[in-house]
Amino acid sequence: MSEEKSQVQQMKPYLIAAGALIVVLVVVLLWPSADEQDAVVVEPIPAPVVAPVEELVEEPTPEPQVFEPPQRPTSVVIGEEEAPPETLEPVVEEVVEEPLDVSDVAVKSALVGAIRSPQISRLLVSEGLLQKFVINVNNLANEEITLKDNLLVAPSGGFNVYNQADRIWIDRSSFQRYNPYVDALETVDTDELLAVYESYKPMLVEKFAEIARPGDELDETMIRAIDELLDTPLVPVPIEVYSDSVMYKFADPRVEALSEPQKQMIRMGPDNMRRLKDVLRDVKEALEAKQ
Repeated sequence: MSEEKSQVQQMKPYLIAAGALIVVLVVVLLWPSADEQDAVVVEPIPAPVVAPVEELVEEPTPEPQVFEPPQRPTSVVIGEEEAPPETLEPVVEEVVEEPLDVSDVAVKSALVGAIRSPQISRLLVSEGLLQKFVINVNNLANEEITLKDNLLVAPSGGFNVYNQADRIWIDRSSFQRYNPYVDALETVDTDELLAVYESYKPMLVEKFAEIARPGDELDETMIRAIDELLDTPLVPVPIEVYSDSVMYKFADPRVEALSEPQKQMIRMGPDNMRRLKDVLRDVKEALEAKQ
């Protein structure tokens, strides 16, 4: 509703009162005054003419003139041309909100607006964003990862290692693959990001209910997912791994026993992990403040 229409709506009682006042004024102006209603006009009666005695002839006495007072008007009819203007109630147009665009193009555009890095557009996937979001939240909260549902494209380059003293270590270039992702996430406007989340929340809740355990709520699950990542321990470099002919595993059994999301955080390297945790803490604080 526009400001002008809102003001008209607020003035409605005063407009009706003003219209009633105009009607009263017109009636008062056209109605005869009290003096005009009560006054009776009486003309003097002429004296009879007296004839001389010798010629006295009896004349009939003229009857006094009787004047009837004007009739008191019983009502005043205001002609059409004199009728006060009809007071019309302002027409309030109902504001119909357009349905939210939940297409991947619209969702990605909203995210790019909240994450102000020019790189984020090429780092985000372009399909199934809302569905993949709830899947990732649910998986992280349950200490799982499914790469096929990732919201971000895979980093360029491979997982690099080097050999030293008959042992295998993660090469720093493997950590650097994740620099663009962390650089982009550090530019996020937390308030705008949560505004995007809130605008799509009804659809997200609906999709989340399809995959979550009974009784789970989206906001609480998001906080659990963030906590899972924040609880990742810091592992000093160099980080030793070994190959089991299929993939590399951490040589330290304590690290290898961590959840898959936490091991993925370690593969980003300690510096990137610290920076990402700072972003996650800001999002968590803002999310908890809105509950």
